[in-house]
Amino acid sequence: MKWYLAGLIQEFHAMNKETKLIYLNWTLVNATDAEEAYSKALKFGEAYNAEYANNEGVIVTIRFRGLSDLNEIYEELEDGAEIVYDEFEEVNDEEIEHMLRPKQELSVFRPRKTR
Repeated sequence: MKWYLAGLIQEFHAMNKETKLIYLNWTLVNATDAEEAYSKALKFGEAYNAEYANNEGVIVTIRFRGLSDLNEIYEELEDGAEIVYDEFEEVNDEEIEHMLRPKQELSVFRPRKTR
């Protein structure tokens, strides 16, 4: 069995708003090959589909829209293992600086918004 990392796109739509909230959820998938990982990732995404009334009584629909990516993890899952990488070619110093974020802007440190 191999590990894969699937980017699941989840859409939230409150009936009283024109805009939608999108989550990109990175989910671990354990599978024998890429085809099985793809099928399992789709099933995980479909499990997100739901509808509920929020605290204000507004109907909110949650819908799985699809996969943004599916990557095989080539290293053992352990502290310091590389999970996924991106490659950027012909990048100048200004573009590199634009990629960098101070601690308070990293996702894990940003305040959570309520749905």
